[in-house]
Order: sequence, then structure tokens, then C-alpha cells
Amino acid sequence: MCWLKKIKEFTSYSEYERFAKYLADRLNEGEIEEIEPKEYYHGKSMLGINEDRWFKERSYGDIWRLVPPDYPFKGFFEKVEYPLDGYKKK
Repeated sequence: MCWLKKIKEFTSYSEYERFAKYLADRLNEGEIEEIEPKEYYHGKSMLGINEDRWFKERSYGDIWRLVPPDYPFKGFFEKVEYPLDGYKKK
């Protein structure tokens, strides 16, 4: 089982920022890698400024999706259950 856990929604923007920093630290440690999101899942806010970020967990090969808050939407972090072609687990 992967060590990353789903976040249904962020309770505040500062919680999102702390989690994004946690992911940046894991990225620097080589535990995850950032990958280009596929267009089907990839979205922008109504203003066109926020974008999904995808990460591949190296131990298990799971792909995770970080979507930032864009008020009133609270953002989330979840496993991509059915990645599109081109993203296969190890």
C-alpha cells in the first residue's frame, strides 16, 4: 500500500501550501517525481491560472493528482485510479 493518502479537500489555503511544501520535500528526496498531466484530467480554473500537478510515487508507481484550491472549490489530492494511456505502473 502506498504511503501517500487521499485528501478529500483542503480546509484552508495554508493547509494546501503546507502539503505542497511536503510534496516538494518528497520530490527533492527522490521519493516522488512530477509528471506531465494528461489533457483529459488536466484542467484550469475559470480564470485559467490554476493547474493540476501530477506525481508518480516511485516505490509503487502510483500516480497522484494535486488540484489547488480555487474559491469556493477547496482543492484535493487523490490517486488517479484510471490513468490514461501512456501512464503505466512499474
